[in-house]
Formats: sequence, C-alpha cells, structure tokens
Amino acid sequence: MASSGLPRLDISGLTADKLKRLLAFAIDLMAVLALAYAAYYFIKAPDFFAVKQTLDSMNALQPGSAELQQAGALMTRQYAAAQFYTLVIWFLYEFIAMIITGGSTVGKMIFGLKVVSMKEADGRIKTVLRLAFRTLIKWLFVTVFWGFPFLISCLTIFANKENRTGFDILAGTRVAHRAGGGRKAQDQRQ
Repeated sequence: MASSGLPRLDISGLTADKLKRLLAFAIDLMAVLALAYAAYYFIKAPDFFAVKQTLDSMNALQPGSAELQQAGALMTRQYAAAQFYTLVIWFLYEFIAMIITGGSTVGKMIFGLKVVSMKEADGRIKTVLRLAFRTLIKWLFVTVFWGFPFLISCLTIFANKENRTGFDILAGTRVAHRAGGGRKAQDQRQ
C-alpha cells in the first residue's frame, strides 16, 4: 500500500465527553475574544490593532535600519501588553463564571459540564479555592511558560479515563456532567 507521507490522525480516543470539553473550550475562547474586543472598545486595551499597524509599517522600513529595530521593539512591547490584557480577561472570565455558575463557564454550561472537586467532602470555600488554583495554574502555564505546559496539560485528557487535564490533576478537580443542567444539579462522574 502506498503512503502519502503524511501522518495519519488517529481520533479513536476522542470520546463524546472529550469532544464536549474541546467544544466548550472553543466556545469559551470565542467568549474571551468577544470580551477582549469589548474591553478594547471601552479602554483601548488589549490593542492588537496597534500591533498590526506597527507590523504593517515595518514593511516600508529599510532592512537592518535603526528605524526597523525601533519599530520591532515597539511592536514587541505592544504585543506583550495586548497579550497580558487578554490573559487577564481570560483569567477573570473563567474564575468569575465558575464562581457564579457553580463550576461552569459559558462553554461548559452549553454542554452541561462543570468543574468539581475530587474530594466530595470539600465545602463551598474549599471548592472555590480549588477553582481559583486551577485557573491560576492555567494562567501561569500560558504566561510564564509560553503555553507549552498548557498544551501538554490539555493533551492529558487522552491519557486518562476520567478526562482530567494536568491542571485538573494539580488542582484536585475534574469536569463532571451537570444533572438536569441546573445550577444546583447533582454532579455525575464523566
């Protein structure tokens, strides 16, 4: 049999629960982008438009010139600021949404999922602390380590039957189904 030389994508481990988590993440990403755009409208941050404008202006500059180096340094500062604001928006969105809804973001609510403590005896305060720690771990993985641990943590859902990410494991949480979809719903194991 002839091979095209391209790697084959094996999605046999992609269960309905894993797909729900991935789709919930995609919806949450769109929500964060919408919030970032709204923040830009009101406070002019995060300003990815300035990054693009500076990048576009660099095309007209002479290669190796001092002006190109200055524009490159400006674009780097602009991008770092825009990325920081976006990550703060993401952190606040996720944490506040999970506190208000009892463990869900908009994406998780749509798919009937919520984040719960692995220890059923944890009360509300301990669970809130676990949610905060989980969100902080994700934020640190993206900001401090440039996303690589975040990617690895996300891929760990394929390595365990409970569909737990690395940040779920570190925070002592898991994603469960919302029974009936209500706020006070009993959690069911995924």
